[in-house]
Amino acid sequence: MNTSNIEILGITPQSEFPICPPHYPCAQICQIDKLFLACQHDIQKILKVIVTITISSFKIINTPIGKKVVVHGFKHIKVISVIDKHCTHSACFDIPFCLFIKLKEFDAVITKICTIVEDVSVQCLKNQFLLVSSVIFACPVFKPNIPICHHENNKPCNCNKPSQDCSNIPIYPKQCGWNQIDKPNLFEKQNHHPSCPLCQNIPSEAYHTYQSYHDDC
Repeated sequence: MNTSNIEILGITPQSEFPICPPHYPCAQICQIDKLFLACQHDIQKILKVIVTITISSFKIINTPIGKKVVVHGFKHIKVISVIDKHCTHSACFDIPFCLFIKLKEFDAVITKICTIVEDVSVQCLKNQFLLVSSVIFACPVFKPNIPICHHENNKPCNCNKPSQDCSNIPIYPKQCGWNQIDKPNLFEKQNHHPSCPLCQNIPSEAYHTYQSYHDDC
């Protein structure tokens, strides 16, 4: 069974990586799965190996070292191979996995678990067995901590409207809010927040006042 020039699909491109500043809660696992390609004929060549991840459930538990989120999911592996010049064979595998993430000091509501496939490698064994090694990264996505505002005479406002779409990136319980407040006096000494995503995205404007994430009324 030839495993040269195998096309591996499912590795997450770097452009789709989540924003994970230093000390952000996350977990990584490396697994090796031994797969049997059940086929009545000899397999001549492996064409493609496709790996995808599905999260089925997660829950938060209390432990002696703090809170953890326990994540259950499935790794889906599809192998497409060639039997002869005119026939291909495909085999699909659903492999369960479990991992945990230490939440440290983060105490916001988790909306979902973000996963990426960092790497996949394939090794051929005898008798149509295949070893598929995969490296999986996971991190929680937190619900933004948006304060509730009250106004006289029910005056409409946009206090709870974020200035950017944060649905697909992990959110801190508090963020700097550089885009939501007037710029501070440039002559004033400000604080630098290396763990804030906005600070990292705007390095030239990384010194500003740290406050709750909201818009001005």
